[in-house]
Amino acid sequence: MGAVLSQKATDGKWHLVAYFSKSLSEAERNYEIYDKELLAIMLALEEWRQYLLGARHTFEIWLDHQNLTYFREARRLNRRQACWFTEMQEYDFTLHHKPGSLMDRPDALSREAGHERGEDNSQDIVLLKPEFFRVLLRATALDFAGEDEPTIHRIKDYAIEHEESVELALLTKNPCWKEHADGLLTHDNCIYVPPNKALRADIIKAHHDLLAAGHPGCYKTEELITRTYWRPSIGKDVGCYVARCQLCQLIKYRRESPHAPLQPNKTPTCPFKVISMDFVGPLPECEGFNMILNVNDHFSRHVICILCRDTTDSGQLAQLFHDHVYSEHGLPCKIITNRGSTFVSSFTRAPMDQLGIVGNPSMAYHPQTNGLTEHYDQELKTFSASTWTTTRATSGLNSRATDHVPAATSYAQHFKKVHEEIVSALRQAKDSMKEVYDRHHQDAHNYEVGDQVWLEATNLKSKCPLPALNERCHGPFKILENIGVSAYCLDIPPTWKTHNVFNEALLTPYTPPAFANQANPPEPPPEMIDCKEQYKVEAVINSKIISRGAHRSMMYLVKWKGYSDRHNSWEPVANLMQDADEAIDDYHKAHPRRMCV
Repeated sequence: MGAVLSQKATDGKWHLVAYFSKSLSEAERNYEIYDKELLAIMLALEEWRQYLLGARHTFEIWLDHQNLTYFREARRLNRRQACWFTEMQEYDFTLHHKPGSLMDRPDALSREAGHERGEDNSQDIVLLKPEFFRVLLRATALDFAGEDEPTIHRIKDYAIEHEESVELALLTKNPCWKEHADGLLTHDNCIYVPPNKALRADIIKAHHDLLAAGHPGCYKTEELITRTYWRPSIGKDVGCYVARCQLCQLIKYRRESPHAPLQPNKTPTCPFKVISMDFVGPLPECEGFNMILNVNDHFSRHVICILCRDTTDSGQLAQLFHDHVYSEHGLPCKIITNRGSTFVSSFTRAPMDQLGIVGNPSMAYHPQTNGLTEHYDQELKTFSASTWTTTRATSGLNSRATDHVPAATSYAQHFKKVHEEIVSALRQAKDSMKEVYDRHHQDAHNYEVGDQVWLEATNLKSKCPLPALNERCHGPFKILENIGVSAYCLDIPPTWKTHNVFNEALLTPYTPPAFANQANPPEPPPEMIDCKEQYKVEAVINSKIISRGAHRSMMYLVKWKGYSDRHNSWEPVANLMQDADEAIDDYHKAHPRRMCV
């Protein structure tokens, strides 16, 4: 702070009497700006007390903080301000404001070159310094070493068997290192872990895999370890271990966006060469029908709604196609459908192959392949359920309300200009759709044949009795073949009743273990009894009763000994060996409400 004492002489000019400058203490630097300005006044009054106390005339105090000019008026003061207010009553003065740009002399004194430029932040100033305290008790990692005796012994044994490395010799010169009588080294009171990969892996496993830990992420696992242990590369080791943890890959949600950009179907160049079909329903029974066969032309957006029943088989589907599509619009080159049994049966595919029609069923759990039909299915379902047979014709006409009438685009094929405009509009629409879709998807992940991947379990029926405990994915499965763009054929179990071709959006790369203690033990071979394979039951997880007429049988969900949960299967009692009786009894004791046959 700086201050200047001036006196007005008989010539009308101000003459300097004294200068005053003082740096603030650490405590004073914590004052609010209002109190700092007031402190400057109090220090100046104290410094020039002999000149100002008892003066014959009222003297003036000029300052650049305008709020202080109201200090002597009635207001609420804190304790410090109240003390200063009492001392000021001894002086006869008035307060006046002057802009800081005109206060050049005191401002120069407050910015003396020898003064330190401290921060006006209480966080940078510690009033109670560490040297003011005396350490009475300090807990270190060694105080809790008894909780992990085997690991401590392994660290000691390794230190005895191996000589001190040059790296460690350089590190221990740092004052934060301390060597104990039992041979252990500590770094900032944390036990030093020697460069033994197996030892490091076991320490990470104890803080990540155990039930009490709960498989935390990289940051939390590292935080748990560094409470007791220290190693220069511990963060890198933890990141590698957690990223390759098998259980974390199975049960944790995938936070990143999927690697599956949109791949639109190719744009057709003429009407009814590429069509898509799907069943809508079942709907309420009306006039003997309860389903609609929805047929869409990908070029003209022409929609055909055909009434049918939910019992329509492959033969009836072929007849409906002949009467309503082929007879009016000719033979298409490609038909896009879902994987319903009516569309993919051999009875349906055989005549398509003979006629040269390319069947394009969608991949498992990937409705985007047949997106046009799926979109119109939703529009059909918005119509009144009670009059859906009469409104289905109107809905078909409404869907044709485009810039070009579908009848013209379908039949007036000599209108080459119209077709070119439609092709251009379709391509532009697909480009816009792909741009919006890809904003939330990463670039495609190019898998190779033989790679192992996880399969999302969202759409698969689980054997777990509680859906909340389901695994987030299944696998890992081997890629057998790359089919088209973003479609892969997986080596799934033969017992799965689903198509083995999946879109890339449902796949996640499998990360193999990095440490030996992460690898799952190999699945044991089955026992051979009378030349037949026999498997041992580890536990019974769930049960259900299957009724076939008057006959009722109990089925058990069995966890096989030595095998992962993906091998769990529903088995009747007749398929289980005698050693399963104990597991069944334990299950019914734990679940007494479950019925027994």
